[in-house]
Amino acid sequence: VAGVPKDDPYLHLTRTMEVLRVHLFDIVTQYRSIFSDDGDHLIGVASVNNFDNRLLFTSWLSKKVQEFLKILASDLESGINSFESILGQAMYFGLSFSRVGFDFRPLLAPIFLKAIEKQFATKLDSQAALKNISESLASLDFSRLPSSPPPLPLSQESATPPLALLDYPPLAHVTNAILTSLNEIRLVCPLSLATLVTTTTQGLLLTLT
Repeated sequence: VAGVPKDDPYLHLTRTMEVLRVHLFDIVTQYRSIFSDDGDHLIGVASVNNFDNRLLFTSWLSKKVQEFLKILASDLESGINSFESILGQAMYFGLSFSRVGFDFRPLLAPIFLKAIEKQFATKLDSQAALKNISESLASLDFSRLPSSPPPLPLSQESATPPLALLDYPPLAHVTNAILTSLNEIRLVCPLSLATLVTTTTQGLLLTLT
């Protein structure tokens, strides 16, 4: 793992997962083929003093997983944007260890949750949005603005913003900022972030009003 190049966080993380998944699984397989699951692994004279030496191996494997989780958190913090691919590979890595009774996928969730939350907050920066809107308003000629377009019927749903927004650059900037931030996380956003996404978006709109 130490020999994996660290120049690119994305490549470093994907290569680290590949190396760890292959080698750790080989180690677990070899260990289980050498040390059977019968009573030979119990060390001690009396039953009270028996010690399961398999706990040592489980502790070692847990330590390796914790080291990987630290690498994952560090690389995500370094600025990886493609969460979809990394999340899929990390979950497959965790799932592969379920065959040896060490599925660690639940440990991945908080790390990705924090990274996705940070990504959304970075993209939906209220200060940057206010700056863009202020600059747009400063150069806006109010005398050339068209009349307000009629509101869309409540029954009409559209996946794209109305083209009439192009006539109102400040509104177009706000819409673009919100859609860009949502598109960044739309494939990986967990349900637990729904409240945060909603309140952050509403906060931005309230700030602009």
